[in-house]
Amino acid sequence: MSYWVEDIPSQAKKKRDIFRNIIRAKFDFPHKCWSHVSDDAKSLIRELLTADPNQRLNAGQALQSRWIQGVSGDILAKNDLSATSEELKTFNAKLKFQSVARVVALVAAGGGLRRATAT
Repeated sequence: MSYWVEDIPSQAKKKRDIFRNIIRAKFDFPHKCWSHVSDDAKSLIRELLTADPNQRLNAGQALQSRWIQGVSGDILAKNDLSATSEELKTFNAKLKFQSVARVVALVAAGGGLRRATAT
């Protein structure tokens, strides 16, 4: 358990950096999960995650994108997303464990837990 306690500050810094990059729309697709995703799909994602709402695609514009216009039912049927689904389950399990570890570390450090009271 000491690993999680020692790593909390660096995890907080990483999360802060991640959120800062999300707000600034600074992101990349380096992970192996993105290697099979088409350039048209990545382009659509970039356009939907544009920081400036005036420049961001609306739903109608997104539906007209090359990726959505080019996708047929046959292509979608051929894509097996079971591996992605399993990766999401693993990610969610790790996230829950990390959250519990943080609470335990907080309590162990004397921070305790406060019960919310109704006013």
